[in-house]
Amino acid sequence: MPTQTSKRQPLSCENCRKRKIKCDGKKNPCDTCVRRGYGHTCLYIRQAIPLATSSPRGLNAEALLQRLMRVESLLEQHIEDTSSQRVTPRESTTSASHDRLSMSSSSPFTEPNLQPAAFPPPKIRGTIITSPRGYQRFVPGVACSDAAAVNELLQSDSSFAMGSDFPFFAGSSCSRQSLLDTLPPTRQCEELKSVFFQVFSPLFHVLHDPTFHAHYAKFRQNPSDVSLSFLALIFVILSIAVTAFDEGHPLLADLGRESSAAANIRSLAGRYRSAAMRCLSADQFLWQHNLHTMQALVLLIYAINHAHGSSWALLGATLNIGFSIGLHVEPSHLDLAPVLSEERRRCWAALMLLYTIQNTCLGNIAPQKIIATVNLPADIDDEQLIEQGSNIIIQEGKADNAPTKMSYLLYKFKLYQIAAEVCVYAQGDADLNKVTTFNHRIDMEEEEHSVRFARHQDLPVYHLAHYIILKNYTNHLRLVLHRPYLQHQPSASNSAPMSSNTVVNSRRICRIAAMMILDNHKQLFEIDLFRPYRWYIYGIGSFHTFLAASTLVVLLVTSFNEDHPSDYSISLTALQDCLVRFESMAARSEICARAASILHRLLSNLTCSSSDSSFQQARPHPQQTGLTVSNNGFVALPSVTETTSVYDTTTSPVASNSPSLAFHNNSSFYGPCPPELQNLVQLPSEQWLGGPSAFSWADWNWEPTPAPSAMEFQGGISSHSHSQSFLRDTLIDV
Repeated sequence: MPTQTSKRQPLSCENCRKRKIKCDGKKNPCDTCVRRGYGHTCLYIRQAIPLATSSPRGLNAEALLQRLMRVESLLEQHIEDTSSQRVTPRESTTSASHDRLSMSSSSPFTEPNLQPAAFPPPKIRGTIITSPRGYQRFVPGVACSDAAAVNELLQSDSSFAMGSDFPFFAGSSCSRQSLLDTLPPTRQCEELKSVFFQVFSPLFHVLHDPTFHAHYAKFRQNPSDVSLSFLALIFVILSIAVTAFDEGHPLLADLGRESSAAANIRSLAGRYRSAAMRCLSADQFLWQHNLHTMQALVLLIYAINHAHGSSWALLGATLNIGFSIGLHVEPSHLDLAPVLSEERRRCWAALMLLYTIQNTCLGNIAPQKIIATVNLPADIDDEQLIEQGSNIIIQEGKADNAPTKMSYLLYKFKLYQIAAEVCVYAQGDADLNKVTTFNHRIDMEEEEHSVRFARHQDLPVYHLAHYIILKNYTNHLRLVLHRPYLQHQPSASNSAPMSSNTVVNSRRICRIAAMMILDNHKQLFEIDLFRPYRWYIYGIGSFHTFLAASTLVVLLVTSFNEDHPSDYSISLTALQDCLVRFESMAARSEICARAASILHRLLSNLTCSSSDSSFQQARPHPQQTGLTVSNNGFVALPSVTETTSVYDTTTSPVASNSPSLAFHNNSSFYGPCPPELQNLVQLPSEQWLGGPSAFSWADWNWEPTPAPSAMEFQGGISSHSHSQSFLRDTLIDV
């Protein structure tokens, strides 16, 4: 057998050899590359021979050299493409602006107005590289056909130089079996999973349900082979699902060890969230991640917002992990499977939803806009998404324009964008023309909701719950927007007195919006079909109702309405009913306990000029919104003609078509606001939009002492500092 002679290797580095310039060939990087600014790419082919020899693929030196040269050319091409994006000619500005507008219409996450005019929109291209262990990374500027060459250099199967425990302490490491042992028994786990997909998945539709169920079935067949990121996703699902249980649910007694049902719910949810974080930590999620990592983190932030306080820091890490696996890039540019593409769009949309509202409630502390090319997910149900080859086929047979499980998230995304703009407006100069514009945008959104949900009969209960929550949020936006204009005296954001028309119109809009929120709160509390959605009125739903109730108190206190005693009676009765509901939920919800204490104090200062019998005659009808429940568990919604907006500012305030409510057309009827209510009116908008965790409950001295009923459910802990801590651990709106 003839002996093989090794080929002589060049002494110069590849950079100098390719450019045919002098290279000292003695050290890495060579002096020439350092002087020319290419030290980070200086490579000697003779140093790569051991790498090729130990390669599991048995690559020879020539093959490795070709790959290195190919990667180098790709990097140079990427640098040239980046440099060529600078547009200096003035005549190209118009075309660049047109491109930015076009991209903005296809991607709601792009904010082209903040980009310099001399730069065109970034064309984000690249590929997703997946390691043998299933971790992913996005490499920009590389075509899919070049992924193998790049992956040869970027492969990271070796251990991390900083140690496996960094940045978490060694005690946080858990074995896979110990994490599996934390799961509840199979029957309880299945029940919790079913609750999540019945109640929460349609509301925050991040997952593609059939894909998750397929992965879950494989997990049940062989639990020891489950990836830690998917196990984290399971734990997050369990932590969210347990919050939907009633106090009497038998599963709480089976799994919990606390003395009360409410304490069991908090304990179990916290236990499963902690287990999810341990799974992610054991998986080194800061260094290696995939789509399951992102799904687990997004839902974990959603769960933390609903029960465990601020998550801004974790949200920032999640956002950057999303960038690292290319979630911000339109999946059609990455040559991915259709269903996987839709999963990535959903995950990015949910992440942006959380980012938008948290940034808003924190006062827009991160004003830099996120640039992305990814489109919104399709407004379809999972059952309609059929994958055939490389194409997605939308299955026919669903009622035309009927709402889907994705509809709520897509509508909420647009409402959050309006909310963010309202906060920016409230912090600047008062321009009443912008208020009119906001009114129109909110009306258009509400009309679209009504057409989408009210046109179809026999909708599932979760669609009705989504519709009510959307109605609540649109009315909540109206209250936040018009709050500064309820009286002639200038509020904190206005330097000049308000005109009579402005005051009259804003008071009319706020009264209608507040009454509708109170009525929706009543229905969610009283109708048995909505029991799985009680978590909403234990948290953000009651916070919205608290704003509605306090606004209604302001309207009553500052209105000299002897000519319309029925208005006063209707409003006062609605407030008294709301107080009863708050008090009945105080044992489960600290928000309700606080709201009940404050509302009780506010109502104690009100006197009613009508008799008790007049209250009963003026009570709103329990089905004021026109919702009827059928025997088969479906809910019939009112027709579109019955849901015409009553907020049209072009109509006369006296001729308002709000049921049983009349409004004064003379602002002289409106008196000054008491000091403590004036503080309520002047609260920054982000406190009302950010939810209970952003609200300064203790700063305004509205309640002398915490409500006893609220402290009882804390397991005997009644300290004021603990109650404030719990309030910081409440949800923001989603």
